Amino acid sequence: MLDLPEGFEIYQCQRIIGAMYIAFITQQQTELDPQFVVGDGAGSEFIISPAFMAQHNPMQGGYIVMYEGGLVSYVPKTSFEHLYTKIED
Repeated sequence: MLDLPEGFEIYQCQRIIGAMYIAFITQQQTELDPQFVVGDGAGSEFIISPAFMAQHNPMQGGYIVMYEGGLVSYVPKTSFEHLYTKIED
């Protein structure tokens, strides 16, 4: 099974993935570079890089998706909900 960060739940399409709903995105300044924090609104947060933001342009209401092997991507809400079905615990 996937080893997922807190806040990610298991979904299935043609393959099993982990996903976190994006309730909010905030920017935080660190000593070196800014970073972005994605939150699910239920207390879980996931840090994404400025490069990820520039490449994927995640939006509130969409999903951060983690594939087996650690690849992280963004899927807009309508696409995600059309493709994936949540796997209950």
